[in-house]
Amino acid sequence: MSNHKQKKAIIFGAGPAGLTSAYELLDKTDIVPIVYEMTNDIGGISKTVKYKGNRIDIGGHRFFSKSRRIMDWWCNILPLQGAPAKDDRILKRVIPVSHEVKRKIIKNGNIWTEPPPDPEKEHKVLLHRNRLSRIFYLRKFYDYPISLKLQTIKNLGLRKTLKIGYSFCNTNKGSNRPNTTFT
Repeated sequence: MSNHKQKKAIIFGAGPAGLTSAYELLDKTDIVPIVYEMTNDIGGISKTVKYKGNRIDIGGHRFFSKSRRIMDWWCNILPLQGAPAKDDRILKRVIPVSHEVKRKIIKNGNIWTEPPPDPEKEHKVLLHRNRLSRIFYLRKFYDYPISLKLQTIKNLGLRKTLKIGYSFCNTNKGSNRPNTTFT
């Protein structure tokens, strides 16, 4: 087929959804994906950046799926770590590691296994991390999602906690009223 008649798909964004779409088009169709990304990096808000020797995950979420099929798909692209990373060893964290990686090439049904990557030797690796999301407000950390517990009250102070509680109750007290229509 000549180039000018070849089907193309425009994909905006090189995050997980855009990259998945492009990969699936390449693997299962004759459509050529063209991915546009407004930054110089791929991964969207799911990427990890290096800053002053540290790895920082961008975005307030982590990559996670309960679907074995989806996890296997992504582990073909970015294999799960096969050894603890330096920070895991320093902090004495026990994390699950992979014992083998299943790989598949686009448009090829053959699957083979290989040893999993060591995150200290290879950069293209999916790291296992426990989630910790917090809000930084008034120079203190709060749980996210916010929870009413003793530490929250200590951080805010009793007066601010009561003001927030009053504001919340005042805002929500009218939510049980029936809708009224004026004619």
